[in-house]
Amino acid sequence: MFPAWIVELILITMRDLGKTIPGGFVPAGTVNAHTIDGLPCPGDFLATFVIFAPLAMLADNPKTKSLATAVSWAYVLATLMDFIDPVNPLQSATPAATVSKTTLSKT
Repeated sequence: MFPAWIVELILITMRDLGKTIPGGFVPAGTVNAHTIDGLPCPGDFLATFVIFAPLAMLADNPKTKSLATAVSWAYVLATLMDFIDPVNPLQSATPAATVSKTTLSKT
């Protein structure tokens, strides 16, 4: 459980540091919306604690240890999938398309 949490913290830190490093992990023109330039907001780290702490409590029970471990690594994998674009692994994933709102008119 603890290794998954550490990997999650590393991914979050690398994601935010990549926004400020020239040639970093994020496509050019992406705006860093964080208050502290280049570093993750403390709320990013707090959010991982909110998710991994209950999973750690679940892992104390031998019956639910494997489930809690699988969920924690699945969460890390989801962060990694959002972090790395499989088509171009040097850039962060970006939305493929945007959906526009259409209106219907009565005739």
